[in-house]
Amino acid sequence: MGPRDVLIIAWIRGNARTEDLGSWLGADVLFMPWAWPGLPLPRRLVSWLRSGVATVRAVRRRRRATIVVVEPPVFAPLCGWAARRPGSRLFLDLHSGVLIAPNWAWARPLLGFVARRVDGVIATNRETLQGLDLAGTPSYVLHDPVWARPRSGPGGKGTRTDPYVLFPASDNPDEPLDLVEEVGRRLDGNPLIKVSGQVHRPDSAGVEYVGYLPRTDYEDLLADASVVLSLTEWEATMQRSAYEAIEAAVPVVALDRRVLRETMDGGGAVFASAEPGEVARAIRYALAHRDELARLTARSRERFREGSEVVKQVLLG
Repeated sequence: MGPRDVLIIAWIRGNARTEDLGSWLGADVLFMPWAWPGLPLPRRLVSWLRSGVATVRAVRRRRRATIVVVEPPVFAPLCGWAARRPGSRLFLDLHSGVLIAPNWAWARPLLGFVARRVDGVIATNRETLQGLDLAGTPSYVLHDPVWARPRSGPGGKGTRTDPYVLFPASDNPDEPLDLVEEVGRRLDGNPLIKVSGQVHRPDSAGVEYVGYLPRTDYEDLLADASVVLSLTEWEATMQRSAYEAIEAAVPVVALDRRVLRETMDGGGAVFASAEPGEVARAIRYALAHRDELARLTARSRERFREGSEVVKQVLLG
């Protein structure tokens, strides 16, 4: 028999990691265009109901398939588990917030129930899974396969005159935006910090909010950046911004969190405590040693790929 068909299901209208997984695995990806973060509770409940119906229909159509369901919310894998056909396999792709963010604490008993009944659990790091009772369910570490993302162009316009620092924000609760603004005040525009993403704040001293950008424009902004900030208040999480920066060979300044250091230490990243002066000093160091750090990103790219082919064969086998 040949490789299995792969279907990835995410109860959101779009997600970069999920898109990369789809490209990497040659999978069909089912997003839910009516679902996005921050919906009022009544609309969120309707969205989950619609997504549940769509999930059951899609899973029931698949025979001898690999179904990968993104969590959160916990109802997504529950629907996949209830609907899967004999001969199909079910894997969970757990995003870090599921086991860290306080707003998902209520769902963790349900998550444990379904995680013990699927064929495998995927996460970006082992520490994220601590405290989740998997019983005998296999777990796999898989970094975002950013190398599989189709490129919309060569990246970078090559027209940069002044260096700038990019902070790609996702509006998640672990992002210390107040810290970013204080660092911007310390740097006083030398260099300027540009914050991308759907963050509704006015520009402040040394910080420019550029908003959500089309993919091509974002790739240009990333490629032309001198440094990318990867900032989180959580210890057991990787950062999408770090994956994208390392793939583009742009040095990273990160807060000194366990998982980030274990993954990128010596690989093009500079680490700092969550103190504005320390982050500002790390940025200045990264600017002064940009070429050397850019070369060292190759080490992190290699680490990101470690074990990925093994996981790929598990999913396709």
